[in-house]
Amino acid sequence: DQVRDRSIIFYDQLGCGQSDAPKDLNLYSISNSVDDLEALIKALDIPRFHLYGHSFGGVVAYEYIKRIAERPQYEQNSSNENNKGHLC
Repeated sequence: DQVRDRSIIFYDQLGCGQSDAPKDLNLYSISNSVDDLEALIKALDIPRFHLYGHSFGGVVAYEYIKRIAERPQYEQNSSNENNKGHLC
């Protein structure tokens, strides 16, 4: 079965699967992984989406949502009845 009108995007985090695996261990952090996820979302210009992460990906997803929720513009947007419950 297919999900119509929805795209599913999978990506390999740094050092996983087919992504680059730099030897500099300082590049491997939760913060850098969240930065990478945020850059991907911005580069693909995805305004609204469902985010799913498994294992370490779940940690990255949680930290991304936490980062977004802590931004001042989220507090302004969440007060609007139409945006209630949406982070983006």
